[in-house]
This record gives sequence, C-alpha cells and structure tokens, in this order.
Amino acid sequence: MSYTSYSATPDKDWGPDIRGLEHRVRGLDDRVDDVEREQQGTQTRLGDVHDLGYELRRLRESLDTVENTAEDARDELAEHISDTAHELNRLKARLQALEALVRTDPDAPVADLDTVEPAWAELAAAFRAGQLAEAGLLSDHQRQLHTNAIQYHRGAVQQQRDARDRVIAAARTLATTEPGSKGHRAAADEFAKALEADSSAAQRHGNLAMNMVKARAALENDDKRRVEAGPPIEAGRRAELQLTQAMRRRLAAALRDRATLPMWFVTPFGPVPPARGTEKWMNLAVAVLVYRVTHSVTDQVLALGPTPAPTAQHFHQHQDLAQKLRKRS
Repeated sequence: MSYTSYSATPDKDWGPDIRGLEHRVRGLDDRVDDVEREQQGTQTRLGDVHDLGYELRRLRESLDTVENTAEDARDELAEHISDTAHELNRLKARLQALEALVRTDPDAPVADLDTVEPAWAELAAAFRAGQLAEAGLLSDHQRQLHTNAIQYHRGAVQQQRDARDRVIAAARTLATTEPGSKGHRAAADEFAKALEADSSAAQRHGNLAMNMVKARAALENDDKRRVEAGPPIEAGRRAELQLTQAMRRRLAAALRDRATLPMWFVTPFGPVPPARGTEKWMNLAVAVLVYRVTHSVTDQVLALGPTPAPTAQHFHQHQDLAQKLRKRS
C-alpha cells in the first residue's frame, strides 16, 4: 500500500480576506440601516393611514350629525308650514265672515238656527232615549270577545274528549297484546302521551270554564236587554232621521233667503257653502244643528257649546264633531 504525502502549506497572508470581510460587514450594516429607515418610514406611513382613517370616521360622524340636523329642520319646517296654513285658513274664514257682515243687506233677514219647535223637542227627546238605550248594550266588539271565550272553552272540551278517546284505545290495545311485543310497546307509549294530553286539556278546560260561564251570562243578559231596548232604539233612529231632515230644510231655507247666519255658525263654516265639497259641508253643518237641538246647546260663540264631562252620554259625539270641525279650519 502506498501513501501520498502532502507538504505543509506555508503561512498565508490573510489581510486581504479580512479586509474583504470587513467591507462586506460594513455593507451589511449599511443595508441594515437602510432597512431600519425603510421600516421607520413604513411605520410613519401606517400611522398616517391610521390618522387618515380616524379623520374619515370623524367626517362620517359629522356628516351623520349634519344629516340628522337637516332632517329635524325639515320636519320642523313642515310643521311650521302646516301651522301657518292652518292659521291662514282660520284668518281667511274670519275675513270672509267679516266681509259677509259688511256686505250684508241691512234689510236681509236674520237666520234663526236656535229656536226649537215643540215637535223638534219631542224628536230630540226620542233620539236621546234611543241613544241611552243603545249605550246600555254590548258593542259588536264586546260580543265577539265573549263569543270567542265560549269557543275557546268548547275547543278545550273537544281536545279533552279526543285525548280520553286515545287513552281508552291505547288501554284496549295494552289489554289485548302480549307484554313485550312491538304492538304492546307502541300502545304503552301512546297511552303515556294520551294521558299527558288529557291532563293538559283538562287544565286548559278548567282555566277557560270560568270565562265561558261569564261570557255566556253576559251574552244572555245582552240578548234580553236588546229585546227590551229594541223599540226605543228604533224610535230614536226614526227621530234622528226626522230631526236631520228638519234641520236640513231649516239651513237650506236660510241659505236660500241669503239670511245673516249667527256667528257661532259662521266661525266654523263660513258665511256661504264652499264651491267644492258642498254636500260634505252641508252634512256636517246639519249634524251640528242636530247636536245643538238634541242636547239643548244655546251657546252663541261655540258651535258645540262647552265640552261635556267624559262621563256624559254625548261626550264621544261631541269629540267626533269637534274633530271634524278642526279639520275644516
């Protein structure tokens, strides 16, 4: 076996290599510095972007605030416009009334819309009696509520019957099938469910029973009162119709004669019927005349007189007419 021998390498000059490494290290340091500066610049730009996002959010919030303020201003302006239009209509009606008074022929007759003839007083009394009799009856809505209570109870009774039929059917199956068989197990499961349904229906039945008893008594009592109140209610409706016709003739005669109308009438209705909606105007005016005669209103300023107490029989009628008069003004 032969061996190759190598002679020792003489000492090498490492200076150039070290200087090259130092140069490369300095280059890397410079690159690190550049990267750090770039990173700082990036962070600065990110901070600017964050600030910009914050400013954008503030601008959006400011815009929302401005839009809400503008919306409130529009609503307020619309309300002011509506109030102004309402007031202008009132002033227009008063101006028309004053003009009518100024231009009235001194020889023109004065309309008498307040004197109540004896026959009208009798009609008014019959009308009030009919209203009083009808007020003692249940409304259609109240009767429907009572009817519903009876139907709910009837439904609960039927549910309980159905549940008990299921219990009996399941018990028969249990008695005629072999314990442990598929049919027996199914019947046992059905028996348990039917018992639970029966218990639930019985509880619901009990809860609704009292309401049913009260509802049935209320309807039976109302049916009896309707039989007793039938004649006065019918008489009252006939009286209302006759009184309405009489007041229409009275007002038509005053308008035909160009008579001077009382101020309590002119204030809400004006001195003459409008060119448009004349029939609607006439119907409301006649309804006010009927109200005044029926409830003995003699106020010379207010068409409907003072507001009656909330417990008064004609309170709701007063409120209904007052609302219609407000819509006219």
